[in-house]
Amino acid sequence: MSFLKDLYDGEIRPCEEIPDTDEFKAAQSALSKAAKELDDALTAEQKVLFNAYKERFFECIDHSYAHAYKLGFLHGAELIKEIPKSDRLPVTE
Repeated sequence: MSFLKDLYDGEIRPCEEIPDTDEFKAAQSALSKAAKELDDALTAEQKVLFNAYKERFFECIDHSYAHAYKLGFLHGAELIKEIPKSDRLPVTE
């Protein structure tokens, strides 16, 4: 398979890949603890409001990730354009 075909077929999902670092694991653990503490402190009515807020927040995050991925791809294409053809790796496949 080629990278482009895998990307087209949806086999590459960069937003679903999470970092496998100690820093990320610690941050994720701290977030889970804070979420539990918040959930325990909120009333039922406050939980409904907060859950509606979270849905909108994550919708914004999804759009932000998609935009960042697009920009990263465009920046990578711009970098490739600046590499002289004689310095590029030969095409394999």
